[in-house]
Amino acid sequence: MTSIVAVQEFQGEARADSRHLAARMENKHKSLMSLIDDYAEDFSRLGHLRFEMETVKNSVGAANKSRHALLNEDQCYFLLTLVRNSDATVPMKRELVQAFGEYRRRVALAPAPILPTDPLELLELSLRGMKQTREEVRVLQATTAALEVRLDNTPIAMHPEMEATIYALCQELARVIPGGYSAAYRAFKSKFGEAGLPLAKYTSLPARRFPEGCGYLRGLIAQHSQDGRLIEARA
Repeated sequence: MTSIVAVQEFQGEARADSRHLAARMENKHKSLMSLIDDYAEDFSRLGHLRFEMETVKNSVGAANKSRHALLNEDQCYFLLTLVRNSDATVPMKRELVQAFGEYRRRVALAPAPILPTDPLELLELSLRGMKQTREEVRVLQATTAALEVRLDNTPIAMHPEMEATIYALCQELARVIPGGYSAAYRAFKSKFGEAGLPLAKYTSLPARRFPEGCGYLRGLIAQHSQDGRLIEARA
């Protein structure tokens, strides 16, 4: 399939059109916009969440309003964390990284602006640049911290490798624990529930607790494997 992922410059910033992203993911644009709306606060922490309206005519010629989003680079990468890997999304993710990289290369090759020669103008320009850089660093630090918190709290269902690891360990535990599969999953969900309630599903485990979950399951596997050997020895 020919790549349709492209980035365009809007007010000095590279952005990707949500309609193009949805088409490349072979998903409905309405579904993608619903996902963006659900996490609008998180997207806004990564920069101005820009929407545009467009008038589109349907098959009978009636005019309808269509809304789409223009996402900056950080917002696009956050979107990627919310989308499961598939035969359609993995190539799209790679192409998106390449598109932003190509944009940065084009900007780097652009002719440098002509600087003033007056010493006072140069000093003013330098001070203005230092102030802007400090502000950009502050915003970047806040954005990174917010994104790290968000990613830490996403369920392992959003991380296929984590989900596969926990699933395999639960299956291994089910073979040695009394009660089999139901006992294994019940023990895991009870251990990592919150506010006195078990997890709804084992895939609801927060990503930040993945190492703890692996350690817990491996400990139970070792314990019940040892218990089984003791029973066999006594028999």
